[in-house]
Amino acid sequence: MLNNEELLKTSLVTGLSYLMILRGFCLNINFSLLDNNQTYKDSALDFYQKFTDLIKELLNHADKTLSEDFLNSEIIINRYTIQLVELTEKLFSTNIALEIAGEVANLSPGTAEDVSDETIEQINMINKVTLVISLNFLDFLKDIFEKEINNQLFSYSYPFLIRKMMEDVNLYILILERLIRKIPLDPTFALDYEYQSMNLLKAFAMFLRSYIDPSRSDVLIKTQSFVIEIEHLLEDYKKLGLTPENQVILTEKGKNIDERFGEFLAHIIEELLNSEIYLTIEPVFLDNMYRVVNLSRFFIFDPKHNIQTKEIIQ
Repeated sequence: MLNNEELLKTSLVTGLSYLMILRGFCLNINFSLLDNNQTYKDSALDFYQKFTDLIKELLNHADKTLSEDFLNSEIIINRYTIQLVELTEKLFSTNIALEIAGEVANLSPGTAEDVSDETIEQINMINKVTLVISLNFLDFLKDIFEKEINNQLFSYSYPFLIRKMMEDVNLYILILERLIRKIPLDPTFALDYEYQSMNLLKAFAMFLRSYIDPSRSDVLIKTQSFVIEIEHLLEDYKKLGLTPENQVILTEKGKNIDERFGEFLAHIIEELLNSEIYLTIEPVFLDNMYRVVNLSRFFIFDPKHNIQTKEIIQ
């Protein structure tokens, strides 16, 4: 059973991490749909605003509560966020709220101590509202997915991408349900979390392969090599038994891939910002990808915060 301090910290860390990712999904859906699907575009922006409002509510409890390591992890905001947002605004003639970046930058690190029951009641309410909105968002994604595969809706985002979004939302829903019941993470949940994170990295490599200018064979070959390498690792997860020794081996392989993919993604982002590469996707989606890579590195592959060796997400 999570105590008040653990519940507050875990709710803030997971909430800020995942809500930023889901918010990015909403932008991708909005940008990828045609104007004749305005109802879906509007719904995506409505969810974007709801997730933004939830992030702001969590930030009200975040000052002097989150560790310096987490605030510097580039999970919420990273070094490329503002530039990628500005480029997206320029290319799509739109406005994307950046006030959260300022609020995060003004947070002071600290440790949750003597957390009152009143604060926990507020956090519990945020978690419950977040759960309801996330479930509704999952239904929204399912509707888009079904219509895409049945040729009832055109989108520049593949059904495969929508399905990966659904998997990520499902994972956050499971975390929220555990938080509401004050249940800490267990080793089995942690292993599933690691597997899903690597599976998402594979999907990102596949997306990049599809969105990059075909003339850039050097980048295409590199993305394909990541797809194959991660596929092999995912097969190892299925074949190897759940033993401490095997888990160490799998985690070490995953860490190596995550670090190299993060460096590769940063290189692509820098080339994009320097007008050296062309991608058929909104630049801000790369910001979302980069934060997911940092999230995996922090929660899974950093020994100080590894959720497989700790009772809660630190």
